[in-house]
Amino acid sequence: MKDFNQARTNMVKNQVMTNNVFNHNILDAMQEVPRHEFIEGKWREMAYLDTRLPLDKNRKMLEPAVFARMLDACGISKDDSVLDIACGSGYSIAIIAKLAKKVIGLESINSLAIKAADYVKREGLNNVAIKSGNLLAGAPENAPYDIIIINGALNKAPDELLMQLKNKGRLVFIEHSSGIMKAVKYMLINGSYNKVELFDAYAELL
Repeated sequence: MKDFNQARTNMVKNQVMTNNVFNHNILDAMQEVPRHEFIEGKWREMAYLDTRLPLDKNRKMLEPAVFARMLDACGISKDDSVLDIACGSGYSIAIIAKLAKKVIGLESINSLAIKAADYVKREGLNNVAIKSGNLLAGAPENAPYDIIIINGALNKAPDELLMQLKNKGRLVFIEHSSGIMKAVKYMLINGSYNKVELFDAYAELL
């Protein structure tokens, strides 16, 4: 049987830390959360490899290093409210729940939303709520948010999501523009949005 605990340690040391993520809260969370529990079938054995893994025919889980770097760019604090878009089967939610005060997970694929909700209930994560719905619409009923993170790629930042940020709030996702994909961060500052390109990354368009 595969030693998932050792594989998870190797993932943190050899994938996450070597990509210049040294935030101890992120490292501890990724060391603690069993990534393999969110993946099914033959892909489970590959849970800690540096690759995107299928969750559904239309959705893949981001590589550990890419997800960690996006989290690092978010700058999540213990007082923050986070909207986690395309949360899949719940791995990203499980990590963010350890970093933030409150997390809303939004998922458009019902079977994945059910899996995420089951994990949240089983683990007693009382600062998390899972919602099903249109990813690009966000969850305005719980807005505004300090952080919005999207586990996938979009052609541009949706106005509906930008409007759900608090002042100094951040939206982090992978942007597909002119045939190039990059992780980007948008920050709302006094009514204007500042965009920063972070690093090259790839994900399926949502």
